[in-house]
Formats: sequence, C-alpha cells, structure tokens
Amino acid sequence: NHYRFLLGADGTWALQQRTPAGYSLLLSGSGLSNAGVLAIAQRGPVTRLYWNQGLLGEAVLPAFPAGNYGFVLGGAGYADAYFDNLRVRELP
Repeated sequence: NHYRFLLGADGTWALQQRTPAGYSLLLSGSGLSNAGVLAIAQRGPVTRLYWNQGLLGEAVLPAFPAGNYGFVLGGAGYADAYFDNLRVRELP
C-alpha cells in the first residue's frame, strides 16, 4: 500500500492510494504551477495537502505507520525535481 501525489504539466493534480485492488482517487484539482512547495500534514487519520502554503484539501487516511518513508518522482520521458529543506517530522 502507498499514496502518491501526481502533478500534470497542465496544472492538474491528484492524490491516489494504491492497494492490492488498484488505485483509488482520494483528492484532485487543477490550477497548480509545476514549481512549488508541497507539504503534507498528518494528524491521526486526517491528512492535509498544501501547495505553496495554500490548502489543497484533506482526506481521512489511516495514520502513517512508523518506519521508512520514500519519495519517488516520475515523468513521461524525463522529470526534474529539486528538494530544498526536505523534512519529515512529527507535528507537536
């Protein structure tokens, strides 16, 4: 199981969950630039997504379990990603 955030060249975006049954759409929208700051805040089962400090939406998800976290970037043909001050931290 995993979650993924997709950002299209046209500014559309989606948050999906992968389970053995396939992908489920949790949140989606449009109007984002390809350059920005994505922040994900999880408190209990509530997950909030922010883009450049603006709230994109929230979903009720199981709390992330303790363990390893990873980030994957993919694109059609190529993709560029720049991480500055990448942090995974527990909220107070």
